[in-house]
Amino acid sequence: MCISLVADNTILTWIEVSPPNFAFQIANMLVQVSIEQNESVQAGPYVSKEASQNLRIWRKDEHIAKAQDEYKQADENAIQNWISEMEEEIQF
Repeated sequence: MCISLVADNTILTWIEVSPPNFAFQIANMLVQVSIEQNESVQAGPYVSKEASQNLRIWRKDEHIAKAQDEYKQADENAIQNWISEMEEEIQF
């Protein structure tokens, strides 16, 4: 088998094997590897962009959860203060 790379990244392959099925399998494997490498190169920027967006979403979710907890605590404090004020008015 002889594999050579031409200037425009085209792969030229000469396969000299007895079983034709084996040569067919090798050719298909080369095409599949080429397709996978191409997909990987093309997907690279999108994968990191998606990861970055997921991190921002997670941070926003954390911020929202914290704000909800603070609001709930403030609401509970306000209710407790109102109850205390009402109890003081009742005592007078």
